[in-house]
Amino acid sequence: MKARRITEITVQTEESFILHRSSGSPPASCAQCGAVAPLVTPEEAAVLLDVAVRTIYREVEAGQLHFEETPAGSVLVCLNSLRKTASLLPRHTSPQTKKTTKEIQS
Repeated sequence: MKARRITEITVQTEESFILHRSSGSPPASCAQCGAVAPLVTPEEAAVLLDVAVRTIYREVEAGQLHFEETPAGSVLVCLNSLRKTASLLPRHTSPQTKKTTKEIQS
C-alpha cells in the first residue's frame, strides 16, 4: 500500500484601493473625529468595502460612520471612520483567505 501525504496550503490575499478624483480636492477635516481624511460618497465607500450602498447608509444612520452633508444634500463619508468600521460590516464575497487541500501520492 502506498503512503498518502496530504498538504494543506493557505493563501491570504490583501487588496488595496487607490481613489483618483478629477476634482483634485484636498482631504477635508472630519467634523466628528477631527481627523484629516478624504470624504467619499456612499457609493465609493460601498465599492471600497465590497458591501451594498444601503449598508453604508444604515451605518451612517446608526452613527457608526462619520459623515458630512453638502449644501446640495449629498452625503459624504469620512474615510477614517470607514476604515475603523470595515471589519464589522458583512461583505458580499467570501473571506479573502482561501484554503486549498491537495493530495500528493508518494
